[in-house]
Amino acid sequence: MKKKAITSVIQEVIAGKKYFSVDAVKKSANKIQRGIKPATINQYLYNMKETGDLYDAGRGWYSSIAEVFQVSVKSLDQLGLMVRG
Repeated sequence: MKKKAITSVIQEVIAGKKYFSVDAVKKSANKIQRGIKPATINQYLYNMKETGDLYDAGRGWYSSIAEVFQVSVKSLDQLGLMVRG
C-alpha cells in the first residue's frame, strides 16, 4: 500500500470538523496510516497553524474557524455564572 503525504492524512482526519484535539488527530491519523510519529503530527499541525490553514483553540485543540468565540458577559451574569471579586 502506498503511503499518503502526512498533510493529506491530517486533512482527511479534520475534514468537516470545526474543532479537534491533537490527541484525536494522532489516533485517527494512525488508523489511516500506521507509523506516523506523534512529534511529526505536532509539527505538521503547528506548520498548518502558522500558514493559516488551522487556528489555535487552546490547550491541545485546533479549529478550522478563524474567528475567536466571544462569550457575552451579560448572558453569563443572567445565568449566575459570573464570579465576583
